[in-house]
Amino acid sequence: MPGFRLYFSLFNKYTKLDPRVSIKYLLNSYTSLQFSFGTYSQYLNRLETEIEAPGSDDYFIFPETFTLWRVADNKKLQPSKATHYVFTLKTKLTDEIDFTSGVYYKDFQRVYIIYYSSSEGYSGSLKEGKKKSYGVEFLLEKRIGKITGWLSYTLSKVINWFPGVNQGKPYPPKYDRRHNFHIVAQYNLSPKWKFNLEWRYYSGVPYTPYGGGDKNSKRTPAYHRLDVGIIYTFKVKERWRFNLYLQIYNLYNNKNIIEVYYSKSSVNYIYSLPFLPTAGIEIEFK
Repeated sequence: MPGFRLYFSLFNKYTKLDPRVSIKYLLNSYTSLQFSFGTYSQYLNRLETEIEAPGSDDYFIFPETFTLWRVADNKKLQPSKATHYVFTLKTKLTDEIDFTSGVYYKDFQRVYIIYYSSSEGYSGSLKEGKKKSYGVEFLLEKRIGKITGWLSYTLSKVINWFPGVNQGKPYPPKYDRRHNFHIVAQYNLSPKWKFNLEWRYYSGVPYTPYGGGDKNSKRTPAYHRLDVGIIYTFKVKERWRFNLYLQIYNLYNNKNIIEVYYSKSSVNYIYSLPFLPTAGIEIEFK
């Protein structure tokens, strides 16, 4: 199915036509192949701020990256552009289990960052570059029965390139995670009792070593945690429904790094929440 999207902005007098194509082929009644291609323009630019790792003579506390948003002005800041290629396979393994897999490649042009470096006194300069991402995805879903849930895995890579950053060499951005694994399951013991489980594993994210080295050439340890919960449901006079729940976040109390920042003499870390039980009640009425 061919198509297009027309962008027109009175604010910056910008017009752009983005073509899109999607082709779907049915192998049989339960299996399909789909290829999609498209270009995408974005007027609201995402400006990621990035910092050169400080040396021993620098003293400040600064997050490695944070994000700003700015509307493209069609002059110094052009609308960002992306080209996507996606190939997807969908099928049913059984009457209860669906399987989806996909391969993708995405090319991004006119990507912007605000770069803070010691040579510029950490004042920040706008840099235009490009990036690409590619990978494979797998998804298993079970939507009916006493046990429901899904399992997903993604193998991916993201590469940035900006002139004047990392000696002009490509480097991975902060959010580049090579492996992403996720399990969600719910056991419906009865209409009143439900048990749920969620486990996730993510590869560590890149960061720049303190005092020198290629940008984002080191990685934090992998992020992983297990969440579990119990839900008890009962009704009062058919109109009122009560859900009592107990949830435990990070059951085995893993120390997961969620942010990296620099101080005078080291790289420092901010961690996510530790073992944390919560309980509550939800009330519904007709």
